[in-house]
Amino acid sequence: MRDELAPAFRDRASQRICERMQQWSAFQSATVVSAHLPMRGEVDLQPLIVGVPNFLWAIPRLADAPVRHLLFHVYHPQHLIPHRFGMPDPDPGLPVVAPEHPDLIFVPGLAFTPRGYRLGYGGGYYDRLLAQPGHAPALLLDEIAHEPHDMPVDPW
Repeated sequence: MRDELAPAFRDRASQRICERMQQWSAFQSATVVSAHLPMRGEVDLQPLIVGVPNFLWAIPRLADAPVRHLLFHVYHPQHLIPHRFGMPDPDPGLPVVAPEHPDLIFVPGLAFTPRGYRLGYGGGYYDRLLAQPGHAPALLLDEIAHEPHDMPVDPW
């Protein structure tokens, strides 16, 4: 369904989401924020990243060894490389930001429930991140199917 949305609609929706996030108190009090870069029609948070340059922005990169996990790197728009899944990835040579360091993590998803469960792409990257103790609060369908290994995000 998301793929069927007109690009202009997605752009407007992304802009409105970015504007609303700037008004959110949890965002305003943050200093280190992790934000994903869009793939497959996801919300584009780049206007937020560009619009609030005083934050330390941490961008996730998918890593597969020794197990699938996310690495966070400092955002540098000139140092992005295309990932095989279609999103821009931070260059692995950029400084790493520890996963417990962000004050706020924007978590991508196809759908979210009010209880915080999310439907992703099935790789489990964010589930493994959210299962770690001390993770930052993450950024809703009434219900989606979830399995025991699926970890809910913290609803605000």
